[in-house]
Amino acid sequence: MTRIAIVERTDMNAEQARVYDAAKQSTGIVGGPYQAYIRLPKVFEACQNLRASLASGPLSRREQQIVNLIVARYWNARYPWFAQVRNSLAIGIDPPPANPVPLAE
Repeated sequence: MTRIAIVERTDMNAEQARVYDAAKQSTGIVGGPYQAYIRLPKVFEACQNLRASLASGPLSRREQQIVNLIVARYWNARYPWFAQVRNSLAIGIDPPPANPVPLAE
């Protein structure tokens, strides 16, 4: 059971559908936190733009994943941590140690 109800594509208003379709076409990623963001299409779109900007920056995919892991672990963000570990394994990064970075206080 999800914490918030999933908005199905057929139930989205025009603005939600527009940003959802754009994300689906560009990255294919519309799950995870985007299920919450879709309720605020401008936030959803801003997150997609930020994601694209970071991806086109000077860091390699491997370096991006290492940064993602460090930030998620530092802030003790459980869902992003597990999602990023899964992504890291998929691109060939060894499993991170259990406590690679101290937690934020």
